[in-house]
Amino acid sequence: NFKLKASALTAVINDVITAGDDYGKNESGKGKHLLLEWVSANPTGDLHCGHARNAAWGDCIARMMEASGWDVLREFYVNDAGNQIEKFAKSLEARYFQIFRGEDAVEFPEDGYHGDDIKGIAAQLAEEEGDKWLTADPKERLAHFMDYGKKKELEKIDRDLKAYRVT
Repeated sequence: NFKLKASALTAVINDVITAGDDYGKNESGKGKHLLLEWVSANPTGDLHCGHARNAAWGDCIARMMEASGWDVLREFYVNDAGNQIEKFAKSLEARYFQIFRGEDAVEFPEDGYHGDDIKGIAAQLAEEEGDKWLTADPKERLAHFMDYGKKKELEKIDRDLKAYRVT
């Protein structure tokens, strides 16, 4: 155990005030490079509190390293391939078809994404592009739904992270 005198604790206040936004900056990482990857939410739904926590931690670490002179490259790995994104596109496809044919007329994938955001994206797609995808080639339709849905989810994720002041 140790104790600090009040004068030791308060002495730093003047240093902080004098340095302002430059307080704590140094060159200890000058010439060093760092690739920092965090958050990396799949573009299949909303961010959750775990993503928010990771965003805060990752951004804080990046800012501290940059303040110490490091050249920090921030990376958000977008896992937009494979089974999850295919389930996402099939969920979007089912919701799109339900808009035109009714919920009872179109079976929703058992392992699909049930969030309201999928319904919103399907409604937006239907409003923007009409019913043209009802009769389209299934492979072409699924590929388009993957791209469209992913774009909309990434826009939302980017907006949410910016609101959280994480870039």
